[in-house]
Amino acid sequence: MIEQRYYFYRPAIDGHFTDNGISVIELLRTYPALVWRRDWTTMRLLWALRASHAEFEDHTNGIMVTSTMRYGGDGEEKVNGLVLRASDTVLTHPERWYYYKLNVHDDSHKSAVDVLVDLVDHNQGYDKWYIAKFMTGPRGRKLIEWLTKRNLNDPEKFICSGITCLAANTTIGEEFENYGVYRTLLIELEKLMKQFNNDEPDPLSSSLAFYRSGLTPYSQVDDKPLLRRNG
Repeated sequence: MIEQRYYFYRPAIDGHFTDNGISVIELLRTYPALVWRRDWTTMRLLWALRASHAEFEDHTNGIMVTSTMRYGGDGEEKVNGLVLRASDTVLTHPERWYYYKLNVHDDSHKSAVDVLVDLVDHNQGYDKWYIAKFMTGPRGRKLIEWLTKRNLNDPEKFICSGITCLAANTTIGEEFENYGVYRTLLIELEKLMKQFNNDEPDPLSSSLAFYRSGLTPYSQVDDKPLLRRNG
């Protein structure tokens, strides 16, 4: 068996506009309706799971797959799009990361990794305008496309949360022996894609799908549960 980890990044207030902005806008997009319903429990949950970035990790081999516009390390050229990176070069602030884990068979894991590596090899880039679609939600994307005259639903390009959901879908689709265990996650991911009109979801919505499937988020600091579930 191989352990996969699906990481989510909770940004600190440190001047990184993209990370801070994505997290704030995600919450602003969801909080008003919750305040109206006085759903304080869900508000606390979303705050705990707030995320501006997502990563898929082959934990056994210490390799991460993501889509980024950042430098990977000293001397490395800036990458625009899909990359493979050593986990220890990404998880430099463990207090900001949490993860969900799946224990899957080698063949299922290999199927997911093969798909992702092929996409990395044929990287089509990362468009900054692409971020706007999950900062505004599925409805706002149409308005942005109309204003910018740009198509924000390019199936050849990926954002980080899209790669994360693709990895989970591919793995579970192959994981027949554990299908019953992870079937709820597959259902939650399908609901998520429907919510976003088959477009890529934002990191917070992706994390919430994992949580609602019954999986536990763990802190990267001490590998202990980030949240306690009722019951």
